[in-house]
Amino acid sequence: MRKSYTIRARIRDAVIAMQDLLKKRVKEAEVDLKRVPEWIKLTQQEQTELLGNLERLIVDVNPDLAGLKIMLNKDYELQTQVQALKHRIERLGQQRIKEELESIHAEVLSGEAPEIKQPIARSIQARTKITTIDDLDTLIAQLQQLRGELKYAHAFAVNLELQEE
Repeated sequence: MRKSYTIRARIRDAVIAMQDLLKKRVKEAEVDLKRVPEWIKLTQQEQTELLGNLERLIVDVNPDLAGLKIMLNKDYELQTQVQALKHRIERLGQQRIKEELESIHAEVLSGEAPEIKQPIARSIQARTKITTIDDLDTLIAQLQQLRGELKYAHAFAVNLELQEE
């Protein structure tokens, strides 16, 4: 009888630990999704909806064998859903970037000969000296976003504006 109690206690502890771990992983996944360069091209509603999809994976289960099985499935579901959401964000963002560039390109070309293509102009502001990881991450995120925007451009010109600290 004592052995049965020990197994139940271990299962209970494992389920509770897995619930806490799942909550932590969902928060990490939310941060990870926000790092996808195309994230900013989504509307606020789309961003909220995607994050809500992850939040729905957090469930309260009974701390028993059935609960353990559910938690194992939720962990797998989280991993697959994060990958699917990343691909969806990239696809939607790239589609919007392409549409924006085509729109800008159409405006530039209106009234001009179709074979003359003007380069897309963009600028990025950066510090002359980067001393923290956060500043470096910010610059990298800006560059990744810019890369995503210019991926479909036929020609572009990037102006790097350096600022003193």
